[in-house]
Amino acid sequence: MDELNEMELEATYKDSILVMQKVTEPSDIIWKNMRGVRGLFIGRRILLLIMGLLIVFFVSSPAVIFGKF
Repeated sequence: MDELNEMELEATYKDSILVMQKVTEPSDIIWKNMRGVRGLFIGRRILLLIMGLLIVFFVSSPAVIFGKF
């Protein structure tokens, strides 16, 4: 299946040209345009923390339960 996709990609982009350019320096970025809502940032951070703790809890719990038998 991967070979088929690879062949399709090769056929699709056979005569294409890849255009690249160097990344700008961080001093060239207008950082004022990069701001967002602070509450949304904190909310996402708390949500990710809770999700991480739940993943650790559910991954480690079976090891503790089955380790006692």
